[in-house]
Amino acid sequence: MRNFQGPGRSVVYGLNTMCATSHPLASRTAMEVLRDGGNAVDAAVASAVLLGFCEPMMTGLGGDVFALIQPPGDAEPLALNGSGRSPAALDAAILREQGQTVIGLESAHSVSIPGAIDAFDRLVRDHGRLDLAACLAPAIHYAEQGVPVAPRTATDWHNAAGRLGGARANCCCTIARPTGWARCFVRPNRRRRCA
Repeated sequence: MRNFQGPGRSVVYGLNTMCATSHPLASRTAMEVLRDGGNAVDAAVASAVLLGFCEPMMTGLGGDVFALIQPPGDAEPLALNGSGRSPAALDAAILREQGQTVIGLESAHSVSIPGAIDAFDRLVRDHGRLDLAACLAPAIHYAEQGVPVAPRTATDWHNAAGRLGGARANCCCTIARPTGWARCFVRPNRRRRCA
């Protein structure tokens, strides 16, 4: 098993294309999107959305997106800030009156309105070759069929078991074995398991 505290990525090789993700299925998906006529934006969106299922603690549709792309023929790169905004009714003065001096990571007040969905849509619409449905298709497939739990994901889930509550703890921690590739992670109402 490789050292997860050091740098490293899963390697996928191809001709005339390249990608780098933290999970083999996401890398394969990016390569397939490129092979099927998509461009780098399409591949990045498809693999990023899939990572929300392969590594749900690292990314997802409920998060943020930051993109730096170089459109063909443009002299300047384009930056997209797809970060979420604070809720409109959240008032720092009221929180201070309630005695809060710091917003903790576990606080509901630390959650922003997700910006990922709009950012992915805008990236694909403005700079992709495929449509959003085609970019989302691999993630939809794996959301329905499940993804093997990778050693890194199993380790992270195992280490965070105390922070997970309710059904999430029962679902994630029973399938996350830090010893290696084990079962498939699927929606809790689908009890499919991998050998």
